[in-house]
Amino acid sequence: MIIIMTKTLYCITVKSFFHFLFTVMKRKHVLACLLAAAAVSIPSTVSAQSSESSFRIGLGTALSFTIPNDDNSPVYYNSIVPELLLPIDVADYFRLEPVFGIAQGTSKSESANSSGTQTRTESVMRLGLGLIYKKMLNSSFQMNIGVRPSALFFSNKQEEGSGQSTSTSTLSNTAINIAGTFGGEYFFAKQFSMGVEAHINYLSQGETSREPADPNASKQTYSAIYSSTFLTARLYF
Repeated sequence: MIIIMTKTLYCITVKSFFHFLFTVMKRKHVLACLLAAAAVSIPSTVSAQSSESSFRIGLGTALSFTIPNDDNSPVYYNSIVPELLLPIDVADYFRLEPVFGIAQGTSKSESANSSGTQTRTESVMRLGLGLIYKKMLNSSFQMNIGVRPSALFFSNKQEEGSGQSTSTSTLSNTAINIAGTFGGEYFFAKQFSMGVEAHINYLSQGETSREPADPNASKQTYSAIYSSTFLTARLYF
C-alpha cells in the first residue's frame, strides 16, 4: 500500500512539475511576443515624436520694398509696410505662411478761397499664403524657396464739399499677385530669426468699380512684372 501511494505521489509530482514548466514556457513565449511588439513600437513612437517635433508655429513681420515706375500704379500700392506673417512649419522641409497687411492714407485739401474742401482716402489690404520649401544649411542658417500668391483689395474714396453740399465717389478694384521667392533666415536663437527674400512678382488687376456708376468711364485692366524685397523677423513658439 505504501509503495503504491509513493508511486502515485511521484507521478502527480512529476506531472505537476511538467505542467508548471509548460505554463512558464507559454508565459515566456507571450512575454517574448510582448517584448518584440514593444521593440517594434518604440522606434515608431520615437519616429512619431520626431515628426511631431518638426511642427511649430510662430509670429513675424515683414517690410516690403518695391521700385515702381509710377507712384499711382498698383505696384506702388502693393508695397505695404509692415505686413504680418504667421509661419507654420508643418514638416522639416515645408512651411505654410499666411500673410496679412493693411495700409491707409488720408489727404485733405481746401480751395484758395476756402469755398470747398476735398478729402481723399486710399487703402489697400493684402491676404496671401506662402508655400515655402525650407532647408537648414547649417546650425544657424535656413534657405527658403517657394511661391507667395496673394489677393490685393484697393479702395480710393473722395469726398468733396462746397457750402452745405457734399458729394462722395469711390473707386475700388482687386488684383492678384504671384511672387516667386528665394531667400533665407538666420537664427540668432532657436526661437528667433531675421531674414531677407528676393521676389519676382506678376500682378494682374481687373476693371475698376465706381460708385456712383459712370457709364462714360473707360474700362481698363493692368498687369505688371516687377521685383521686390522682403525683410523679415520671426518669433517661434
